[in-house]
Amino acid sequence: MEIAGGAFWQRRRVFLVPSDDIRWTVVETMLRAMADVAVIGKVTNVADAREEIAKLHPDAVIAAGIVGGESAQTFLTEMRHICGPTTRLVVLATDYDPADVLPFARIRIAAYYLWEDLTCDTLDCCLRTVLMSSMFVGSPAVMEALVDHATYKWTSVRRRKCE
Repeated sequence: MEIAGGAFWQRRRVFLVPSDDIRWTVVETMLRAMADVAVIGKVTNVADAREEIAKLHPDAVIAAGIVGGESAQTFLTEMRHICGPTTRLVVLATDYDPADVLPFARIRIAAYYLWEDLTCDTLDCCLRTVLMSSMFVGSPAVMEALVDHATYKWTSVRRRKCE
């Protein structure tokens, strides 16, 4: 499909920063099977990942919840500064800390999925949504924490204005 002389859907370049969890093998295999996705790199070492991502500027960085022994938040904050606002940042994690949801939102990650909610269908749908829009997608528990925070913040602001 062509729109205004250009490709409607270009092949998206994805960089992986996985953990040693065996499920990452499945994720990589699925990504490589997608006709419109190219896995352009995979590095587990944080220093090497920084260097490679800065050089390659992928369309998306998919990272484990824990990178280099700490929350992916620090690493992905650096990636946001290196890659700029157009690179989509995705987290695949075993669990999450509700306190991390807002900092992740501030750096505009595109998706935060827990392994327990991830299937072949959700991965495919998540990637397509993430790469084609500015939407945030995530596991129900993560989304609930984000909504709870937004509701609390809105209620607090409203209460202050009324006082």
